[in-house]
Amino acid sequence: MTVTVRPLTMRDVFTLAPILASCRSEVQALAASLASGAQWETGLLGLLAVLERLPQLRAWFADLVGMTPEAFDEQPPDVLIDILRQLKERPEAGRFFSRLSEILTVSVAVELSSSESTAGQTT
Repeated sequence: MTVTVRPLTMRDVFTLAPILASCRSEVQALAASLASGAQWETGLLGLLAVLERLPQLRAWFADLVGMTPEAFDEQPPDVLIDILRQLKERPEAGRFFSRLSEILTVSVAVELSSSESTAGQTT
């Protein structure tokens, strides 16, 4: 079965950012790999690694092809491979994952800065 992946949008940033932020160590490794130049490969492999831990990504993959998570569950595994191949072939996918990495890096830096400024304060 062949599916068509919709274009990546800002909605995907807001969907993926909290999911990926909840597993920071994987995201940090992903960001390091993205910096090495293997953007789409690393991004997709990182998502697959996180997929084992986070069922929310299942819903995101389903949404990419216009399915409900339940309908997506009934698809053959080839559908996920097809989604990944389509993302790989899109130049904007590499940019999307690179920008998402930047957003997460900035949000982690802001969070760390905020926690450092409140460290040692008593209420």
